[in-house]
Amino acid sequence: MSSHFFILPDKVLNMKKFLIFLLLLATAACQKKEKQTAADVLVNISPYAYFVERIAGDTIRVETLIPQDTSPHLYEPTPQQLERVKQAQIWFRLGEMQEKKILQVLKEQNPTLIDVDLCFGIALLSMQDDSCCGNHSHEEKDHVHEGKDRHVWLSPKLARYQVKKIAKTLIERYPEHTQLYLQNAAALIDDLNTVDEDIRLKLEPFKNQAILVSHPAFAYFCRDYKLLQLSVECEGKDPRPQDVARLLRLAKEHEVRSVFIQAQYNNKGAELIAHNLGVPIYLVDPYAGDYINNLIHISTLIAQ
Repeated sequence: MSSHFFILPDKVLNMKKFLIFLLLLATAACQKKEKQTAADVLVNISPYAYFVERIAGDTIRVETLIPQDTSPHLYEPTPQQLERVKQAQIWFRLGEMQEKKILQVLKEQNPTLIDVDLCFGIALLSMQDDSCCGNHSHEEKDHVHEGKDRHVWLSPKLARYQVKKIAKTLIERYPEHTQLYLQNAAALIDDLNTVDEDIRLKLEPFKNQAILVSHPAFAYFCRDYKLLQLSVECEGKDPRPQDVARLLRLAKEHEVRSVFIQAQYNNKGAELIAHNLGVPIYLVDPYAGDYINNLIHISTLIAQ
């Protein structure tokens, strides 16, 4: 019995050492995995993740800051999310007001962060334009909106400009992949040219007709294809009774044949107008990640 008495502690000690070794190995593996999955590039919404991934392939990891079912105009990231993306090397953003606070936090933790305003250099439309709240006649001078419309990605023409800016930034940061990025960007621009021409031909018979939407995301799309956008909401504000009445009148004048609603926003006003007009309601998502197919889907709904 005495021999067993002296052997047991050694076995226990060896087992403890083995368990400690396994624990250290697991910790190292987790740290390595966390390091591997840290975002290299940060974008606000899924269409830009699509652009970056088409250009960069698997050479970098992209993180989308704003959840798919959330309004980008209202979303504020949690401290946990900011902690997860603080090591991102590039942030492709849209120049929204709420980005300033996020940018300050990220810059404090990562001074080398490259931030690129993808709307810089684009002549942005004003949210005070005629598509908002049906305010075509400017009857009420106190009902004024001064924000800028940044839904530029829904225009393939403007998307081409942004793709070139994204590619240029990626090449400057990761020059070892220059040839790959140039080739991929050229292929993406070819696809944008093709879908632009296809949509133009598809919507040509509907020139100067109107679409009614719950949120004014389609101004640049409509400008490209000579359509009119009538928006129920303007700069985050729900319509007043007089706005609904005006929109209903305009929708009848322009023979609106369908109404587009979006999961990220309040759709009650749009649904009310659709009910009064007796036209179908379609759920669309301007923030969908499958960018090319989403544009085709939206244009098909308008044309059918």
